[in-house]
Amino acid sequence: MSVPRSTLVVLTSMLAIGCGTADTGDVVSDADTRSSGLTAAQRLAACAQDPRVVTGLVSKEVCAGADIFFRETFDGNGRKCGTCHPAENNTTIEPAFIENLHNTNPNDPLFVFETNPALANLENSFALFVKGNILENVDGFEDPVNKFVVRSVPHVLSMTSTLAADPTDAQTTFPPVQKTS
Repeated sequence: MSVPRSTLVVLTSMLAIGCGTADTGDVVSDADTRSSGLTAAQRLAACAQDPRVVTGLVSKEVCAGADIFFRETFDGNGRKCGTCHPAENNTTIEPAFIENLHNTNPNDPLFVFETNPALANLENSFALFVKGNILENVDGFEDPVNKFVVRSVPHVLSMTSTLAADPTDAQTTFPPVQKTS
C-alpha cells in the first residue's frame, strides 16, 4: 500500500499520542472485511466529537488518520494497517507477540490465511510464526502465490525523522530515494 508522506506524518503523530484503538474482536465479521465507505469529511466530522480532539490532545486529522489506520480494511481480507502494526506492541510484530496473539485470538485478521481457504497462500506459516515475517505483494497481485517478498514488520514510530534527508550527506536526495511507501 502506498501512503503519501503527509499521511505518514499524521499516522506517526497519531501513534505517538495513542489516538485510536485497535479492533480486537474475536471474529472477523462481514463488516470487518468491507471498506467503511466513509468520506474524509465524515471521518473528520466524527472526530470533531472525539474527546481527544475536544480537549486538544490531537487534531481532527490525526484522529481521522488513526481511524483509517486501525479500522479501515480497504475492501480487503479483513486486515487493517494496525493488524501488522498493532499499537499494543509498538506498531510491529515478532514471533513472541504472534504466538501469544494466536493463542489468545486465533481468529485475528493476521491469521486469515488459516481460516479462509481462498487466502491460504496469503502468508507462509514458517515465516510468520518462526521469523515474524510477512509476505508482501509489492509488485502487484497478478501472481501473489509466486510473486512476493518476505519482510519483517518495522515499527512506524518517528518516521518523520527517520525518513528525513540527511543534511550532511551530499548524496541524499530530497525527497529521499529510500522510501518506505
